[in-house]
Amino acid sequence: MYLSKAAISIDVAIGRRCLWDYQLMHERIQDLYQCTRQEGQILYRVNLKTATVYILSNRYPVKKCNEALSVLVSRNMEIFEKRFIVGQVYQFDLLTEPFKKVGSEEQKNSQRRALKTMDERLAWHQRKGEQNGYQILQATEYPAMPIRGNHRKAKGGTFQYYPSRMMGTLKITDVFHFLEGWKNGIGAGKSYGMGFLLLK
Repeated sequence: MYLSKAAISIDVAIGRRCLWDYQLMHERIQDLYQCTRQEGQILYRVNLKTATVYILSNRYPVKKCNEALSVLVSRNMEIFEKRFIVGQVYQFDLLTEPFKKVGSEEQKNSQRRALKTMDERLAWHQRKGEQNGYQILQATEYPAMPIRGNHRKAKGGTFQYYPSRMMGTLKITDVFHFLEGWKNGIGAGKSYGMGFLLLK
């Protein structure tokens, strides 16, 4: 995997739009890699304070810049990945929208419902950790900005997420599943800056 840092071009209109339209951000990031998010295993996290974005992917960016983003640095993460061992402890930072699926007899497909309490969201994250090879040792929830964007009308028009930002400490319990979770993301909304498990 490769970790890249890109600057958002806030001096031009399309760069500024990326800060509040995450569909556009998603499209501009895909343009750097010339592939879909799934093909590139692309995860990203926006830092609004510094107008930068960190991008995890299975390949280097094909393009160094476009009208909205400029890649500042890209790093091969192979050595970092090899350090993952059972019992290793990391500080983590994860932006997600924890949800539960709700259905009824009248509905063929279940619908997602955001979890309303911190205890529910923490329990959801604990379950995700178990599925992805880690145990949460300590976690605190912090406020996060809503995520908005605009699809084409044929795909539903505008959308909005209310993510939860969890920060704390985790311990690896299964290296294979931890690698899979780190590479593929945790939870939904990966096209819109969620699911990237930041570690240090």
